[in-house]
Amino acid sequence: MLNITSIPAQRVPFLEAGTGTVSRPWFLFLQNLFVLAGSGGNIVSLADFQLGPVETNTQARLSTLEASLTTVPAISSQSIESQRWARTYMNMGG
Repeated sequence: MLNITSIPAQRVPFLEAGTGTVSRPWFLFLQNLFVLAGSGGNIVSLADFQLGPVETNTQARLSTLEASLTTVPAISSQSIESQRWARTYMNMGG
C-alpha cells in the first residue's frame, strides 16, 4: 500500500468531540509519520541518550586541548595597523 502522508485540513479537529480520542485523519497522519521514520526500529535506545557518550581516552583529549591553547599565534603590530586601517576605511563608507 502506498504510504502518502499529507497533513489533515485545518478544519479537521485533532480530537473527536464525543470520545476525546484522536480523530481518524490525524491518527493516520501520525501513524504514517511513524512508519516513514522507521517504525521505532533503531539501534539507539532511550537509555543511550540519557547516559551520554562514553569517554574512552580523556587524558589524550586533555593533552590535545592543552596543546592547542598554548600555541596561540602572536599578533604582530603590522596586523594591528591593517585592522585599524580596515576599520577606518569601512567607517568612511568604503
